[in-house]
Amino acid sequence: MAITDKDVAKLKKVFATKDDLKNFTTKDDLKNFVTKDDLKNELKSFATKDELISTKWELINKIDNLKQDLKQEITEKYDKILDGQDYLIKKVETALQETKVAYGQYKQQENKLADHENRIKVIETIRS
Repeated sequence: MAITDKDVAKLKKVFATKDDLKNFTTKDDLKNFVTKDDLKNELKSFATKDELISTKWELINKIDNLKQDLKQEITEKYDKILDGQDYLIKKVETALQETKVAYGQYKQQENKLADHENRIKVIETIRS
């Protein structure tokens, strides 16, 4: 099977010819495109993979240090709160004990008073 004139005409429509490509790009046009050296120079301002990994570890260490500092501060504050609660509990317990003692003394005085009132009534009834 040979290529016919019809096939050649069809191929000319599909593929670019030498004349078509003459106007496509010239050597001077290619000078305006970015070169590998241009890309390297532009990319120098960006971090490398190793620099990013190093920065990542630095950040992880800083975060760990901040966590430890925060835990320590929270522990110190919590200890102060517990110390304050201990102080208040001791005060309340002391007040409770003093109240119990005072109530006991009050009951004794009340009982003595009631006994004295009974004795006075007995004496008054005997005198009358």
